[in-house]
Amino acid sequence: MKKKIYTHIHTQLADLLTPVSIYLKVREQFPVSVLLESSDYQGKENSFSFIAFEPFDSLVIQGKTTNVPSRLNAFHQKYDVVSTNHLATSLNGAFGYLTFEAALYFDSYQQTPSSQIPEIQFHYFRYIIAFDHFNSRLHLLENTLSKNEPSGLPAIIELINQQNGARFGFTPMQKESAVTNDEYKQLVTKAKHHCKLGDVFQLVLSRPYTQKFKGDDFN
Repeated sequence: MKKKIYTHIHTQLADLLTPVSIYLKVREQFPVSVLLESSDYQGKENSFSFIAFEPFDSLVIQGKTTNVPSRLNAFHQKYDVVSTNHLATSLNGAFGYLTFEAALYFDSYQQTPSSQIPEIQFHYFRYIIAFDHFNSRLHLLENTLSKNEPSGLPAIIELINQQNGARFGFTPMQKESAVTNDEYKQLVTKAKHHCKLGDVFQLVLSRPYTQKFKGDDFN
């Protein structure tokens, strides 16, 4: 049986606000947050940017596990939104990502993930801020699991409308790669060889880098 989500919505003008300016305020109080920006401000269909924070349910998959498609589907179908406002369903849902390495859960691809980042990660968030760039409006959604749960909307509204925002520096340190220049050249030669044989018609080679830093990684 699906669990119910009760959604309350606040809408205001957003002509003096940007997704980045609000995200910098929100992340100070809510470290587990996401920022998804749209690059299309001209059309109605794809002109939304999203900020989501304070997760109440999560799905994190890392390392070789089983039944991933079923787990994803179950997580997606876990909740029903209770609201008469169409924005509660059209702007709501689970936010997250799948990496390229997540292909191993859906195909015969057998490569073992080498990154420390989970291959799949999705969250249901209590708060979602949806920027409608086309109409210069901001919709703030609050999701609760109970009708009688106290609302935190007034505090969030005050937070996002504050004029100040934290700013920190950023200094990159030495960059390193596990693949040397000579090793990468050998991979290019091997790729060209298999293209000539007709084994493949295209190969896209990549080279992973790691780099330490001081300061704010958002910068």
